[in-house]
Amino acid sequence: MKKTMKNRILSLSIIVVLLTAMLIPMTAFGATKYEIKTLSPGKWATKSFHYDEKSEAYIDTYYKITVSKPGQLAFTLSGDTYITIYNSKSDLLTTSKKYSRKSISPGSVSKLVAVEKGTYYLDVWSGSKCKYSFTAAATPTNYCIAKAKALKANTEARNMFTPKTNFDRWYKITNPKKKKIVIMTNISYYAHDVQIYNANLQIVPKVKNGADTKYCTKTSQKKGTYYIRVRCQSRYEEEVDYAFGDVVTLKWK
Repeated sequence: MKKTMKNRILSLSIIVVLLTAMLIPMTAFGATKYEIKTLSPGKWATKSFHYDEKSEAYIDTYYKITVSKPGQLAFTLSGDTYITIYNSKSDLLTTSKKYSRKSISPGSVSKLVAVEKGTYYLDVWSGSKCKYSFTAAATPTNYCIAKAKALKANTEARNMFTPKTNFDRWYKITNPKKKKIVIMTNISYYAHDVQIYNANLQIVPKVKNGADTKYCTKTSQKKGTYYIRVRCQSRYEEEVDYAFGDVVTLKWK
C-alpha cells in the first residue's frame, strides 16, 4: 500500500514539473524568426543563422526567386550539402507538401529545374552556397509527329517538362549512312523512354549503349529519315501538386 502511494506521489510530481515547464515563457531561450531576401541571378546565396540581440531571437535566412515567364533555373552549387526549392512561402515554413519542393545537391545529375512564371523560395543548407541563372523557355510546337522539329546530328535540343507543358516532343533527323543511331540525354529515365521511328512510322528497337543516359538502335539503320520521340513523364498527371519539372537535353549521332 505504501509503495502504491509513493508511486502516485511520484507521478503527480512529474506532472507538476512538466506543466510548470510548459508555462515558462520560451522567449528566455530565444525564439527562432526568419527573414527572406531577394536573390538576383549570379549572386551567391549562403546559409545564415544568427542571434539578433535586439529582438532576442535567432534569425534564419531564406531566399526568394521571382521569374516573369516560364523557363529554366540553372543552379551552381559549392559545398557538400543540399539546397531545397519551394513553390510557396507557406510550404517553405511548414515543409508539408512533398511535391511542392525539390532538392538539389552538388552530386545531382541535373541542376536544371523547369519552372512556370511565379515566385519560388530557396533554403540553402549549412555547408553549401549556390547561385543561379534563368533562361526563358520558347513555346514548344513539336508536340506531334506532323510538327516534328528538324534536329541535326550532334546538336543539343532542350525540352522543358512541367505540369503545364506535359506533352511529348518530336524531332526529325536524317541518318547520313547505314549505321546505328545513338541517342543521348542528361536524365536516364528520359533516355529509357525515348523512342525512334523509321520513315514508315514503325518503332525501331533500341538498347542501352554504355551510360544510362545513352541508347542506340539495336541494329544498324539504313540511310534516311527517322523520328525521335521524347516522352513526357506520367508523374505530372498523377501528382497534381508537383510544382517543378525537368529540363531534358537531347542529342543524337
